[in-house]
Amino acid sequence: MSDLPMLFTPVQAAKIMGVSRSHVYVLMNQGRLSSVNIGRCRRITVGQMNDFIASLTAAA
Repeated sequence: MSDLPMLFTPVQAAKIMGVSRSHVYVLMNQGRLSSVNIGRCRRITVGQMNDFIASLTAAA
């Protein structure tokens, strides 16, 4: 198994994608970046980040 976590916090996802934490929340609230809820916590999978990036390249 990989050393990478399966789920990332919005702060971790922001760092990976090179954007601010608040921008990640905006993207999630707009429905452009999918996330999962675990209780009151929002987490983002690698697949969800990849899907978001793919949607950006498809739109360009």
